[in-house]
Amino acid sequence: MKKEIGSEFWTVEQTAEKQHLFNAFKRNQRFFLSGRTALDFLIKNIKAKKPIRKAYLPSYCCHSMIQPFLDNDIEVIFYEVLIKENKLMIKVDPNVECDLFYTIQYFGFVDEQLDDFIRKIKQQGKLIVEDATHSLFTAKAFHTEADYVFASLRKWTGLPGGALVWSNETLYAPASKTDSNKAYIEKREAAYRLKRRYIEGEPIEKKAFLTLFDEAEQMLDKDYRGYGCGQEIQEQIEHLDIAKIKKNRQENAAFLCEKLRFCKDIELLYKAVKQDTCPVFVPIIVKKHQRDPLRAFLIQQNIYCPIHWPISPMHKLNVGTEALYKNTLSLVCDQRYEIEDMTSIVNAIIQFFERK
Repeated sequence: MKKEIGSEFWTVEQTAEKQHLFNAFKRNQRFFLSGRTALDFLIKNIKAKKPIRKAYLPSYCCHSMIQPFLDNDIEVIFYEVLIKENKLMIKVDPNVECDLFYTIQYFGFVDEQLDDFIRKIKQQGKLIVEDATHSLFTAKAFHTEADYVFASLRKWTGLPGGALVWSNETLYAPASKTDSNKAYIEKREAAYRLKRRYIEGEPIEKKAFLTLFDEAEQMLDKDYRGYGCGQEIQEQIEHLDIAKIKKNRQENAAFLCEKLRFCKDIELLYKAVKQDTCPVFVPIIVKKHQRDPLRAFLIQQNIYCPIHWPISPMHKLNVGTEALYKNTLSLVCDQRYEIEDMTSIVNAIIQFFERK
């Protein structure tokens, strides 16, 4: 088998028994094609009951989470998320004029800064939407005060699609198109099959499956609204091997944090992995504008670490908030890998800085 770390998945970890994953949430639930499809639905669900003119979003987020608000004619304003003293600082004005507050627990690590903001905003009667994509398998997956919660499962494993919305509120008709976007799903599944064959050592050109993944994303960008989640994907979600996903990620992330905490050229955005935390990635701050050179060096070692997130014209950034986008790198820690692979990541990072 080829040894690469990171990039797109090629397998889905499954168990024979149905997991009843989200019964503990005790909320109304709906399945959707993708995270942005789910967000678009819940925005429509809210607007059917009350007007939403202005949404308050974090400056640090994916453009695909801004798009559904704009597509529903909602003005977006941002609260600052930035690095201060090598820590993530969230600056929310609880008194800002808005109808909806959007929050994220980044990378699966519980951030107590948010608790006080959410309580104050809830007291003012404003709606709270929580993006639980990163925190879905952390014990505190979301705040109980959240009116609506959604999450994308695709970030966690090799599912071609799949996202959910939860709410104590009534969720109206789930989607205008009850089937998933068939062309998109088929494109991603074809890409997974090719990547699996590549990883298993067959003479497959990487460009073949990378092109398919890229084409699928372009399809979703153009046509993401109103799609449900096919029955086959729902079955896969309900049989996910969550025990393996949690165990491997916790162990891998804890190892990375332990081995890199003394590396003077980087800072861990979160210093340790608590027992009830399940990270989606381990984010680091790379000092002295070395993020892009480090990432390029890791790619040379067949280690593919993503950047959260690409800056788009939809983002409204200042010098402080832009620095977070330009200096952070997300280290891979997922269930495909063991401690041996994490050692390769640590050694490559140390080697890069020793060359300087």
